[in-house]
Amino acid sequence: MILEYFRDRRSVGWFVGAGLLALVILAFVALYFPDFMGDPATAAMRRGVAWVDGEAIPASTFLDRYRNVARMYQEQSGGDFSPALARQLGIPDQVVGELVRSQVLVREAERLGIEVTNAEVGTSIATSPTFQENGVFIGRDAYLAMLRAARLNPRDFEDSVRSDLMTEKLRSLVTESPHVSDLELREEYRRRNENASLDVWFLTVDSRRGDVEVTEAEARERYEAEPAAFEVPEQRRIRYLTLSEQILAEEVSVRQREIQRYYNRNLFRYQTGEQAEASHILLQAETETDEDATRTLAARLAERARTGEDFAELARTYSADEATREAGGALGVFGPEEMVPEFSEAVFSMMPGEISDPVRTDYGWHVVRLDSRQPAETRELSDVEGEIESRLRQEKAGDLLTERALELEELVAGADSLDELTRDHPLLIPQESDFFAAGESVAGAGSAALSTLAFELEIGAVGGPLRLPTGYGFVEVLEERPPHVPEFEDIREQVIAELEEERARSLAEEAGQALRDRVAGGRTVETDPTPLERWFRGSPLGIAGMLPDHEETVFGAEVGDVVGPLEADRGYAVIRINGKEGFAEATFEEQQEPFRAQMAEEKKQRIWAAFVGAAGERYEIRIDRQALNDLIG
Repeated sequence: MILEYFRDRRSVGWFVGAGLLALVILAFVALYFPDFMGDPATAAMRRGVAWVDGEAIPASTFLDRYRNVARMYQEQSGGDFSPALARQLGIPDQVVGELVRSQVLVREAERLGIEVTNAEVGTSIATSPTFQENGVFIGRDAYLAMLRAARLNPRDFEDSVRSDLMTEKLRSLVTESPHVSDLELREEYRRRNENASLDVWFLTVDSRRGDVEVTEAEARERYEAEPAAFEVPEQRRIRYLTLSEQILAEEVSVRQREIQRYYNRNLFRYQTGEQAEASHILLQAETETDEDATRTLAARLAERARTGEDFAELARTYSADEATREAGGALGVFGPEEMVPEFSEAVFSMMPGEISDPVRTDYGWHVVRLDSRQPAETRELSDVEGEIESRLRQEKAGDLLTERALELEELVAGADSLDELTRDHPLLIPQESDFFAAGESVAGAGSAALSTLAFELEIGAVGGPLRLPTGYGFVEVLEERPPHVPEFEDIREQVIAELEEERARSLAEEAGQALRDRVAGGRTVETDPTPLERWFRGSPLGIAGMLPDHEETVFGAEVGDVVGPLEADRGYAVIRINGKEGFAEATFEEQQEPFRAQMAEEKKQRIWAAFVGAAGERYEIRIDRQALNDLIG
């Protein structure tokens, strides 16, 4: 299709598919990422990884995208990345989620009658910087060669471009020209730009606790007057087990030949290239006519250094490099790739102690002294054997973790207790929890996710696996405790503490009211305020912290007014408004159109996000997680 277009057409447009350039670059990167496919992946490649209303997302599509993301994570972590870590970070789920979202949006575009012609696909490709040279399309043969080098099938690549263009058209249709009224524009501009100069006094609840005393009789009276206030919601108690790499590490072993193989395949990780330590003097010509004079001065400085003058002093006197001048021109230790080619070529052709002739780079003229050179070095296997063994053990434990989780998942449906899951896995020891409410972290497990699962299951049921930060969890619901009001003796301290808090807060509020009256009346107060020169909505109010419920109270007051006490988490704030600024009619008139465009773009983003969320509800989506695990290894 597109090949015929290229034979017949030579037009150059301006539209570039939104994801085109990134797709090609990532595909090139993928060439250098290790192949995750093991034997199970062969079968997985024959089936899809997800379906949107029965239409499959191919395993090859998932694997290409996964490798690209994994490569980026690998680069960011300095090479410390594995399939086990990918699962722990949830990367396979993220990737398949993005592919499903893309498929849903294409389906939505088709539902709304959006089409992309072959000519539009061709124009998008032909005008992409990736496939241009000197502003002109590189031609059919070069285009195909680039796709072959990136291991991209032309038809699949062009289908992806078509999908990107359809999604862009859909977004344009959904978010087309949102209206921003003049009143809306003015009020939002005022809200974002208005600021106030304030004096803030803050009275904490803690400062009043010493003035509060609660007797047991008072606490009992409160309890008996409002027993419903102390009702405990439904609670449950569970048995649970957590499956983690640490638990399974004892079951895996690493052979010497595996360590040797890893070392051979990853030798680059243990190699340090040749490095040099050097100093330089940088001279820069102010104009082109000064070039010869600058080079001549550089040659003279080189000769002076060779005849014994202190190189560091010459650098401090003449060098234009402010970053190294005071250090005598010292550049530290670096490799060939860390400097511009002309500089590196000169440095790595010198002997220690040698001073170069003038070297020209884009920065100017350099005089270089090579202080030392270290040859390339490769760490021996014996030096890194323990490190490699630890890494391989972690990877194997991660693989075993997924394998065991899938095995146990098959047993969960018919299991009556966790004993059936752990019978063949003695390392997995179930633990029992105390009673907890929905959403509370399970004591000892440190996870609210186990609590959520426990309240989704019937009493006596077993459920899981549940993804946890450290692995997987399984739950057996032992019993439930219906909502109830505990006996006073069981919550005596809680009742006393709540009554103390209430009284201390009331005292702090009363003190705030008295302080406001004194400040408003111009009378002397004992404590100095905290001044805030420019306070905007959405920013902390000094030590009082955030006061989102009271921002309009402050900006609604006049200069000179005293407002408060305004309630915050830890106490009450009293505020004097010293000045307000930020809305100038002339400035607003000047900036209103760019600001209107900004607000319209923000509206577009909100509309699009809502549309995407709603679109996902219209389709039946199924994901084969076993295939995901098989594909990444």
